[in-house]
Amino acid sequence: MTRYAKGSLFYICTVAVVTVLILLFRSEWFSEWTEWTSAVASGTSRAYRGYYSKWRMSDRAQEALLAWEKASQREFKALNWTRAYAVETFIKDHPEFPEPDIRKAQYEAVLKNGSYDILQQYLASLPLADSRRDEIEKRIDSVVMSEVRPALMNDDFQTLRVLSKKYSDWRGCQEWIERRIALARDNSAKAEWTRLAYSNSEWELRRFMDKYSGTTYAAEAEKRIVALYDDFDYVKSKGTLKAYLDFADTHPNSPRVNEAWRCVADELESYVFKRKALGADESLVRSTLARYKKARPYSGGLYGTGGYYTSPLQIITPSTGGEDYFVKLVNKATGGTVGIYVRSGMTTKVEVPDGTYSVRYATGSQWYGTRFLFGLEAHYSKAGHEFVFRNGSGYSLTLQKVAHGNLHTLSMSAKDF
Repeated sequence: MTRYAKGSLFYICTVAVVTVLILLFRSEWFSEWTEWTSAVASGTSRAYRGYYSKWRMSDRAQEALLAWEKASQREFKALNWTRAYAVETFIKDHPEFPEPDIRKAQYEAVLKNGSYDILQQYLASLPLADSRRDEIEKRIDSVVMSEVRPALMNDDFQTLRVLSKKYSDWRGCQEWIERRIALARDNSAKAEWTRLAYSNSEWELRRFMDKYSGTTYAAEAEKRIVALYDDFDYVKSKGTLKAYLDFADTHPNSPRVNEAWRCVADELESYVFKRKALGADESLVRSTLARYKKARPYSGGLYGTGGYYTSPLQIITPSTGGEDYFVKLVNKATGGTVGIYVRSGMTTKVEVPDGTYSVRYATGSQWYGTRFLFGLEAHYSKAGHEFVFRNGSGYSLTLQKVAHGNLHTLSMSAKDF
C-alpha cells in the first residue's frame, strides 16, 4: 500500500468515527428533549421524578428537581384524604413523603369529615391491631345516634326505617332500631288516630291503613270505612257502581236498599248504552249485568201495542244468524214507544196505535229485559224512512236483505237507540 493510500484510509476512518459520535450525541439529545417535553406536558411529580432519575447529569436536571418538588406539594394539597384508594396510590407514587405523616393527615381529614360512609371506609382500611380503630368506632356510634335520636324522640318510624337500612351493617344497630321502630310506629299511630277516629274521608282512612298496616289502629280505620259505607248518603257521594252494589249486597234490610238497586240499574244503563267507557270497571259491569239475565220472551208485543185505532204490523226475522230481535217504534208526534220481541227465525203480528213512527231494532242472543235489552253485545239499526199507521193500514217488515226490497236500514249507536 502506498503512502497516499494509507493517508486516505486514515482520513476516511476519522470522518466515520466523528460522524458516528455526532449521531450518537444528537440521538441522546433528542431522546432527553423528548422526555423533558413529555414531563412538562404531564406536569405530575411522577413524570418529573422519572426524568430526573434518568437525566440527572443533563442541563435541565436542576429545573426538573424543582418542578418535581412543586408538583409533589401541589398533589399533596389536592389529595382527597377521605378516599382510602387515593391515599394508598399517593403513598406509592411519592416515596419522598414520610408515610407516617401521610397516615396522620388522612386520619385527621377523616375525623374532620365525620360522615358515616367515609368513617366506615377508613375503618375497613385499618389493620385490626391499629390503635385508631377504637376512636373511629366511637365516632361512628356518635354519628349513628345523632340521626337516630331525633327520630326516636318524634316517633318518626318512617325515618327510622330508612336509618335501619342505612346502618344495617353496623354492630347490631339494625336489630335495635327495628325494635324501636315498632314502638315508635304504635305511638305515632295512636297520636294520628285520635284525629282520624271520626273522619268521613275514606282517602285519609285508607292512607292511614297503608301507613300503619298491621297495627290495631289500622284495623280500627278499616272498621270506620265499613261504617261509612253503612251510610247511603256517603255511598251516593261516591257515585260508583261498586259503591252502590256493595251497599245493596251488604244492607238487604236497609230502608234504602231499593234506592241502592235503582242506582245500580242507572249505572248499568249508562255503561250499556255507552255513556260511560268500560275501562277498569268492565269485569264488574259484566258480572253485575249477569244478575239481570232473563229468559227469552215469546215473540209478540212487550209494551205499547193494542188499544183503539190500531193498525197491523207483521215482522219477519231471518232463520239464520241465531240472534233475536227487539223492535222499537217511536211515535214522532208524542214520543211514545212500542216494544216488540221477535225470536230468531220467527214471524209475529201485533197491533200498533195509529201514528207516524220511526223504526229501530236491536239484535243479540242474551236478553236482560226491556231496560238493558241485549246488554253490551247488542247491535243497533234503524229504518231509513218513517212509517205511517192509520185507519187499519199497516206494514210487513222483513228484517233481512231481500232482492228488490224497499226497507233501507242504517246502523246506529247504542246511545242514540
